[in-house]
Amino acid sequence: MAKKSKNLDFDDDVATGGFDSGTILGVVAGIGLILLAIILGGDAGVFANLNAALIVMGGCVSTTFIAFQSNKILEMIPVIMSAFRPDGGEAIEHIDDIMDLAEKYRKGGMKVLESAESKVENRFLKNGISMIVDGYNGREIYAILDHEINSLKERHNGGQKILRF
Repeated sequence: MAKKSKNLDFDDDVATGGFDSGTILGVVAGIGLILLAIILGGDAGVFANLNAALIVMGGCVSTTFIAFQSNKILEMIPVIMSAFRPDGGEAIEHIDDIMDLAEKYRKGGMKVLESAESKVENRFLKNGISMIVDGYNGREIYAILDHEINSLKERHNGGQKILRF
């Protein structure tokens, strides 16, 4: 079956699955350059000072806990983990899923949409379909999903503030 969204033009920079290779490459390159500096510098003992590392890391952690609420710091952990995950797939795939669901609904009604809901993998799309099946109107669905997006942005912005500190 031909993709319904084949004529749509999207950026090709959206990751498609697994870990985000750019983030991993950046981390590996950073560690590699530090190791190269240690090797070229001659005395690795200068760079591997445990006391200095404890002072620096302990100071960073301590000042972060002083400057921010502990629950906000703990909420940041999933934000950091999300940097290593892709953005959630190609937008075209989600558009194709939505178009397939709309076609199923047109042909088979609410019962078909309700049975298709369990097969949807994207949590955000699944929430929207669930609300349609439960009888929410379009404005309510829009408001709820918009609030969910804004809450996610807020959590990520909070995590970014902590990391920038």
